Order: sequence, then C-alpha cells, then structure tokens
Amino acid sequence: KRLQQPLAVEWYGGSSRRVKITAKTDFVPLDFVHASYVLEVDGDPVAFGDIEDFALEAGHSKVYSPDIPALLP
Repeated sequence: KRLQQPLAVEWYGGSSRRVKITAKTDFVPLDFVHASYVLEVDGDPVAFGDIEDFALEAGHSKVYSPDIPALLP
C-alpha cells in the first residue's frame, strides 16, 4: 500500500498551521503533481484548496502555509 507514495506530508511547527511536504523520490522531481488539500474535522470538511506554487525536486522538502482556519481557541 505504501510502496508507491511519492511524497510525505506532516504538520510543521506545532500550531502554526503549516505543513512540510517531502518528495520521497530519488531521481524524479514532482513537477507533474497537482497539489490540493481537504481538511476535515470529525468527518466534515472545514477547509480546502490548491497549493499553487507546488514544485519539489527529488529528495527535497518545502514548507507551505495553506489557507487553514484556526480551529482551536
């Protein structure tokens, strides 16, 4: 199931609402990927959008700040 996953996504910086995306490929840049997201809380979508400037070289990471509303007080 995880053999062909070309990227990894993780929260970056605690409560800063940023994500770090890492290209897990060794040689192929991910310039062919269209990056979009849906954030769900208890199964209900609360935010969605596209990452317009998405471009990752093989083996590199980049931090993005998608439009994610503050969900916690």
